Amino acid sequence: MKRKPTNMSANEKNPMHLGLLELISFGVVNMGGTFTALTGSFLMLFYTDIVGLSAVSVATLFLVARIVDGISDPVTGFLLDRAPVTKFGKFRPIIVIGTIATAINLVLVFFGPYWVPVGKLTIAYITYLLIGVISDIQSIPLNGLLPRITDDEKSRNGLSTAKALAASAGALVLSISAPLIVADMQINSFYTLVFGTSIIGVVLTVVGIAGVKERMSMKMANAGTKKEEHYSFLEMLKMLLYKPVIIFIIMFLSMAMCNSIGSGVGAYYYTYVMGNLKIMSTMSVVMLFGQIPAYILAVPISNRFGKKNAFQFGSVVYIIGTLLRLIDTSSISVAIAASFISIFGHGLLSPIVYSMLADNMDYVEYRSGKRADSAVAASNSFVMKCAQGVGGSIPLYIMGAAGYVQGMTTMTTAVTNSIIFSFVILPSLLTLFMIILMGFGYKLNEGKINKINAELATRHEVQTSAE
Repeated sequence: MKRKPTNMSANEKNPMHLGLLELISFGVVNMGGTFTALTGSFLMLFYTDIVGLSAVSVATLFLVARIVDGISDPVTGFLLDRAPVTKFGKFRPIIVIGTIATAINLVLVFFGPYWVPVGKLTIAYITYLLIGVISDIQSIPLNGLLPRITDDEKSRNGLSTAKALAASAGALVLSISAPLIVADMQINSFYTLVFGTSIIGVVLTVVGIAGVKERMSMKMANAGTKKEEHYSFLEMLKMLLYKPVIIFIIMFLSMAMCNSIGSGVGAYYYTYVMGNLKIMSTMSVVMLFGQIPAYILAVPISNRFGKKNAFQFGSVVYIIGTLLRLIDTSSISVAIAASFISIFGHGLLSPIVYSMLADNMDYVEYRSGKRADSAVAASNSFVMKCAQGVGGSIPLYIMGAAGYVQGMTTMTTAVTNSIIFSFVILPSLLTLFMIILMGFGYKLNEGKINKINAELATRHEVQTSAE
């Protein structure tokens, strides 16, 4: 008697299709990586109001340190692409090691200048430069992990959404809890925040990484692709100058600067313009209700209208919400509406950007014949550092020029206006630039992406047959 065929699971039909547990695990890994956001959100305030550094000194530190340590990104990416594929994968072990090292350095970058008040600015420079280099070991393989898990387009979209949801959830928890923890501006409160966040970040990373598999790393290694990854440093630089890649890098720089400016000057905005830092926690809850539907809608909108159009739509919504604050900068109701609308627009961008990053990694292999995920991810890391440096320093320079001095009890009109300009106008102008750049410069549409994926699949099959 013949046995009836059983229904195969989605994973059995397509080994590149992912289960729910793996999607959650990938999200948990990315949630663990958000703890370094403290350097963008509260380090500025900690250095000026607790350590006692001047606003101009901190601005210069952020600008110089981030640009200088950004030079290490291409080198780190170049070396990581030469890392061997182990039985645990290529990037998974490196992510765990990098996360632990970054957590230790996060403690030092906050409290080193406080613990050693003599030469505190020098200590700040050393630790801030160091965290930029060490965090590469965490962030670059983390950004390059997604295309190593699967080449299935729907699964990649799912991973992009999981990454965006989890990273934002981690940032949300920080943005709600951190202002409440440090609202009294006491050193013990900062100890609780920084040590607690670092430990939780390491635990989440280790737990999440255990549930993720690098299928493409194993597949490409078996097909001989691992050998092709040994490109020269000059070849890597040429790859990063491919038009879609360089346009994406410039666009992402603008987007990251918006985030850096907003997170850095946000604490000053809620403290000195709206009068209470705890309002920042309330706005974070409001933003949660704007982010979740945006993340849910991002994939179907981009599938229906294309990633490029969806990105531009989200950018327009973000500008409208941000400028809405100008109606009344002291009104909580206006702040609630502005936060909801702007974060909805920004929430549409995040999953799309992660998917576009994976598209650029595939494009590099398509053009060069060599897989350079770490190199492309390193460009992202470099951009983030430049954005943190420039985005973190510009508001402080503007505030310093307006007369801001640490410990001020009463803000002058000029200082208040400088904070409003930095928090509202600057991000809006940068987002407008992104819209123009995407509209006229980025040509990697869905038709080209599908063609590239089909060509790469054929090449991998031929390589496997040749083996």
